Amino acid sequence: MNNDPFVGKVIDNRYEIQQRIGEGGMGVVYKARQISIDRVIAVKLLNAQMAQDPTWVQRFYNEAKACSRLQHPNTIRMFDFGQTSDGRLFMTMEFLDGMSLRDALAKGPLAPQRVIKILIQCCASLAEAHSIGIIHRDIKPDNVFLLNMAGSPDFVKLLDFSVAKLLEGDRMKTQAGVVFGTPQYMSPEQGRGLPLDARSDLYALGILAFEMLTGTVPFHDANPMTVVQMHLHAGVPPMSEQIPYAVQQIVRRALEKDASRRYQSSGEMMQHCQQVFAELTA
Repeated sequence: MNNDPFVGKVIDNRYEIQQRIGEGGMGVVYKARQISIDRVIAVKLLNAQMAQDPTWVQRFYNEAKACSRLQHPNTIRMFDFGQTSDGRLFMTMEFLDGMSLRDALAKGPLAPQRVIKILIQCCASLAEAHSIGIIHRDIKPDNVFLLNMAGSPDFVKLLDFSVAKLLEGDRMKTQAGVVFGTPQYMSPEQGRGLPLDARSDLYALGILAFEMLTGTVPFHDANPMTVVQMHLHAGVPPMSEQIPYAVQQIVRRALEKDASRRYQSSGEMMQHCQQVFAELTA
């Protein structure tokens, strides 16, 4: 970790890399300082070989352009993107001080009220993205971050719209049947490699809700293809009777295999969650 060649370097004459904080399929994320205004930020540096591949470069610019249009408080803010002097692609975004939902779940299931509060904010972030044609495609606990904002615990930031493709983009350019995402959180239509719409993200939120409430995803198997088949055909396992019926209803509706029977928009799901939240807190 400490012998990372980028730590201590200055990127693009503007961003001083301080510490490596994470990595994913696309590259490495660093904590950095924006020198001009002395602001702590996060910098995502793409893998070197990706800059060699025009399709990846295009995908990166799509990601960056898409993310730069997102302004909702529950969505991570992106500040800038470009290429370093040696051709590495990078993007800069707000630095988040908190924990991922994955880390929160390591301590066990969450209380129903807390789950609904998190869902409402995820829906709010997605409503904006969906309204401008961006589908997240990879909602999972690693991409939901919980901040402690000025005494408001569990303030949600949705991260990594990285595999999101602009809906109005040319569909033919995307290879047919390429499946992005993580099998445990994939909608049936995503598992089939079909074109996706906003309702695919709502299915993933249903999986997330089930996992927050029970501590485990509804469908799991060592073989990813088996998991995809379970999304297509297996019933949702029963939840504990301790979980309020109204909360279970939200999960079951989001997890309908037929997209036409799910919530039809993030706004609709958010509204139902707000009603249930009001009942739980009454």
